[in-house]
Amino acid sequence: MTPLLDQIRRKITRPQEKEYFDIHVDRYQHILSQIKKLQLVPQSKVLDIGAYPPHLFKALSHLGHQVWGISSPHEAIKHPHIKTLNIENKVFPFKSNYFDLVLFTEIIEHLTVHPQKVLSQIKRVLKPSGYLLLTTPNVLRSQNLFSLIIQKNIYFPLSQLKQSPYHRHNREYSRSEIVNLLRSAGFKIVCDHHFIAYTPFRPKNKSDSITTKLIKVFNFLFMSIFPGRRDNIFILAQV
Repeated sequence: MTPLLDQIRRKITRPQEKEYFDIHVDRYQHILSQIKKLQLVPQSKVLDIGAYPPHLFKALSHLGHQVWGISSPHEAIKHPHIKTLNIENKVFPFKSNYFDLVLFTEIIEHLTVHPQKVLSQIKRVLKPSGYLLLTTPNVLRSQNLFSLIIQKNIYFPLSQLKQSPYHRHNREYSRSEIVNLLRSAGFKIVCDHHFIAYTPFRPKNKSDSITTKLIKVFNFLFMSIFPGRRDNIFILAQV
């Protein structure tokens, strides 16, 4: 864990939020390492869509950027730079051509409508040559493959149909689908790859049984050998 992320983790007081952080820390590190490669100038304007919990929001603020966020009504955050709205049916309350970078991480799989409308809003608020950074679970990941082999459904439990649709993954994607979606929305793909967002070496896995640890290590090795079976998709696109 980087010193910056460790600093953010130490300030978390709620056990549930700390558990979420520990689950996602490897994903955070990958995203921040990719942003570092962009060499954005200090005070660059960044929009974090789906800023709950605001771990990346805080990290980018620590790095000297001007950060705004959007939180959903069911996970609202009270902060002067974070707006609460449903991105599926509301207009983003930001000027056109305003942001240097928009984060859209682990959000597209929760949408209940076609992503085209949201992507057009993202394109509108980005500056010319601004960046969109998107991550989402890979529907072709090894966990899904193994589930199908043992005849286990890869979709969410039936009980979740009684809950808010935004608490589940409504539609997962392959990398080629995301690339095609972004191109059809007018974005240019800068880079795209699969990465391992949830390794067996995270703090979250300390209490796993030996059997569970061995299964996770085997899966990690499998994903390392077969990139297309890694658990997450990374896309960097530009207007």
